[in-house]
Amino acid sequence: FWYPFLRNLPSLKDFKSHPLMFQRDLLAGTAFSRKLMLALNDVIKTAELHKDTFHLRTSDILWAYLILATRCFGVPREKVNINFSPERWPAPPLQAKETRVPGSLSSHLDVEELESFLVPYIDLINHNASPNLRMVITNNTIAVQSVYAIPKGSQLFLNYGQPKKSDLGMLLGYGFLPDQNVDLIPSAFVTTSNPNEIFEIFPDYAHPETQVFVTRIRAQLWALSKQEMGEITAGQTFTGTFDAKPISLENEMQTLELLRKLAVKALTMLPGLCSTDMEMLRGTNPLDPDLRTCILIRSAERYVLSWLIKLHDVCMPYLAKIRENQQNPLAPLERNDGKGDEEALRLLGVESLQDLDSRYRSYIAMVVVPLVRRIDAGDIDIDIT
Repeated sequence: FWYPFLRNLPSLKDFKSHPLMFQRDLLAGTAFSRKLMLALNDVIKTAELHKDTFHLRTSDILWAYLILATRCFGVPREKVNINFSPERWPAPPLQAKETRVPGSLSSHLDVEELESFLVPYIDLINHNASPNLRMVITNNTIAVQSVYAIPKGSQLFLNYGQPKKSDLGMLLGYGFLPDQNVDLIPSAFVTTSNPNEIFEIFPDYAHPETQVFVTRIRAQLWALSKQEMGEITAGQTFTGTFDAKPISLENEMQTLELLRKLAVKALTMLPGLCSTDMEMLRGTNPLDPDLRTCILIRSAERYVLSWLIKLHDVCMPYLAKIRENQQNPLAPLERNDGKGDEEALRLLGVESLQDLDSRYRSYIAMVVVPLVRRIDAGDIDIDIT
């Protein structure tokens, strides 16, 4: 049972289109390249750790890493005691031979609740965001079941995790971009002040991943201010609960300044010009698929980094106006405690959120308006060790 499956697994050469196998110069200067290097460093460390015990080469570990990254399935933790029985696994049908319409579909499981497993033969089924199959997992079996009547001879598809997995997540995990997103990757990797801290963010503060990144910057600046005041010393570690709300007006202004600084620095490291990349993507001559993917990654990083700079430029004047009015006890903003969002916007000179650029509307609604209304994180529960 296992030998035919293992014998038919792809070789390292078959992964030539996976980002880990890209030419490094194609992604030079990008945070995506840094993300890949961190993964490769883990592979190298693992190879060094086990080279004497198992006589494994770095290429062996890299092959195993790519096999697991591209072919594993998430299985609920409570069902990990799975009994793989060879007689339960007939030769895989690559085309539909019969159809069966199941009952109601189960709800999606969170990634955190899953363990990763190789599932022989089911891993031959390709991805589609609108699949005609679903996985059915019980205590001792993993099977696939049709979600509607499938015509005989049709190709079978599973959903590999969209929309929960982003385009970049699909690219890193499985080595391909979804077909419906060939002209734009809507997110990008961005680093904090620590180059080993890399976050995927979207050009919209309403997106949870973007909030995580900005909140991380806030927390770092908060910790730095506490260190400067002697409340935290170098070498201490702390854990605390931070959410997407602003910590304070001063912290938020520092956050926007740092975001702009990081974005400007990252933009200067990207090779080539945006106009050149766009000409290549829109040109009539077909591009090598790997080159096209790298250009899309660069373009996405440029767009997201430019959005961070513009976020600062658009929203910093609002924060400056709040600070100006806080310093004047007779200013209208000082008498606005607890008032509604609409009045807070009017005091900033904005009649309606709909009047604002949609790319920055969510930040103004979720950060600027609460600061006008004196709604911030307040006391933060921090455990310092």
